[in-house]
Amino acid sequence: MKNKKGSIVVLLFCLLTNFVFAQTFNVKLKANEDQNVVEKLSINLPNKLVPLDNNVYRLLDYYEAGGVLKFLPLARPYSKIFVLKKLNFILNATTLIEKQKKVVLSFIDDLSQPVNGLVIKEEERDNIYGIFGAGANLSGKVSKGDNSSWSFSSMAEPFIAGDFGKKLSFFAGLGIAAERFSPDIFFNSYVKDGKINLPYLSMGYSFHPYQFDYETMWNRIETNTRIDNGSVIQEKIVPVFIYHTEISGSWFNDKLKVSFHNQRRSFGYSDDNLNLSKSARRFPGVDIFLEPTSWMRYSYVVGSLFAYESKFDRYKNSVYEYDLGHVQKMLSLHMLELNLFRNFQFSATGGNIWSKRLELAYLMPLMFPYFTQQDIGDYDNLSFSLNASFKNYVLGKLWFSTIVDVFSFLEEGNLLKIPVNRYAWQIGWRTNLLSHLISGTQVELGYSRTTPFVYTHYPESNFNTFGDGRPVDMTYTHDGANLGFYLPPNSGEIKFDFVNIAIPDLTISLKNRFIIHGTNDLASDNYQIFGDVFRYQIGDGLLYPELDFTNDGFYDYTYFSELKFDKKVRNTTLLNYFRVVGAIGISHTWFEPNNSNIENPGVQNLISGSLGIIVDL
Repeated sequence: MKNKKGSIVVLLFCLLTNFVFAQTFNVKLKANEDQNVVEKLSINLPNKLVPLDNNVYRLLDYYEAGGVLKFLPLARPYSKIFVLKKLNFILNATTLIEKQKKVVLSFIDDLSQPVNGLVIKEEERDNIYGIFGAGANLSGKVSKGDNSSWSFSSMAEPFIAGDFGKKLSFFAGLGIAAERFSPDIFFNSYVKDGKINLPYLSMGYSFHPYQFDYETMWNRIETNTRIDNGSVIQEKIVPVFIYHTEISGSWFNDKLKVSFHNQRRSFGYSDDNLNLSKSARRFPGVDIFLEPTSWMRYSYVVGSLFAYESKFDRYKNSVYEYDLGHVQKMLSLHMLELNLFRNFQFSATGGNIWSKRLELAYLMPLMFPYFTQQDIGDYDNLSFSLNASFKNYVLGKLWFSTIVDVFSFLEEGNLLKIPVNRYAWQIGWRTNLLSHLISGTQVELGYSRTTPFVYTHYPESNFNTFGDGRPVDMTYTHDGANLGFYLPPNSGEIKFDFVNIAIPDLTISLKNRFIIHGTNDLASDNYQIFGDVFRYQIGDGLLYPELDFTNDGFYDYTYFSELKFDKKVRNTTLLNYFRVVGAIGISHTWFEPNNSNIENPGVQNLISGSLGIIVDL
């Protein structure tokens, strides 16, 4: 019997070994093959940034986790020429089956085009290139369930773009949209006076909890009153503007890059990272990227932050009972990446929110804000982040990140549970192991935890350049949304995502989230935890009770799942392609008041479906 059991164990081990290494055979390095597709192409707009919603990033992540690509830069978006070189490397360095080649070559072909939108006129002469065209987007979203509703968006965006030689590219698009949004249940919600206040309950919801997002400008015109302070949420379809702009250049074989743009950015291992996530609203800023050696990278961004609604006197005073202040502030973010070993990466990030003023110390690259503030004084909102990643061509890519607002090692008690220490952390794993069963599939697992009061800050009354006596909002937010991790403070999230890129021109994804968030009554004077980015730690931080996650307040729990497809439709007369995107999602939300004396609003269920047509810019 022992021999039989031993034989079975050996057989299973052999099968497992074959299972694990079967896929890696397709990424065996080839030393002497020349398929330099990129060098044979004449690329216009080579320095134009590739938007973060382009599925080529999913492809790059797949081959990075599979060991084909070395650690990719953590600062995104990338330029077209950078992405094309990586795709060309994948073709050169790996043994791909025919279908895999088609997927890679499809992205190379699309990115080799000047633009993929409608081309109205273009001209190239004396190493100068110019193009005039347009992009468009039409989408609808409906839901069914508790307090269900609908959303609609239609936009057209003409643009101009061009090159001055091969070192400098520019792009500018300005469009108009007609939109009507019904957000998620927690958008602008707050807990006060013994209940959770849901401002848009009467309109209903079409987005799942914590998933509301949009691209256009915040300010809408209220059609009834014709005033210009309209919220993004309106009962009717209303007009609104949108714009994208950038001037980007690269020198020294892409080792030095400078870009002035207002695209979405990401500074971390995951789209939903702790420093600057893909979900953050777009802001205008200058990005600098340096890569002097193969093992060192430096990324820097300084940007202008705002929120139109904050200009009105006593912004959100009725909710928080104090003026949150003008959202007229700046962001400086520095990141150093060290790839000293083939399979290990270390990075450090320093961030700062500071009121708008000509402070050259915060405009200076190559110096983390923590050190410059030692000279200036404590007037601003600092953060510091440490990140590490391990990569193996079989297992994939694992990472750990943490961001700290304040952390003292001198206090008594459990340092990780006292609220005076404000921090967040994240662990993640991206792997292609499932590709052995379902070709081209990547899985991403992760857990993120934000503690109470992280990303918060008291309104700063110094350096107000407006002369009206109001303070400046110094929270880690922009245009009503978090800059870092997208959930409020005192939250936890389990992520379990699937992405499949096996079929050319088709990306299928399954997004799963389990979210926990807790807070307390804003009207209370007791020392207790809060999970609201606008509620800072008032009073003596040492008087707050230790953290007891899921038990120390009013908690909401959400399970959310969404299946999405993104299909490129080709062989059209006027376009290289257009995209058809669709999704179906389901969420279940419930509440646990614990001993908070806050009313339980009951279970909320929602099913949604969306469909859209996109003409990329």
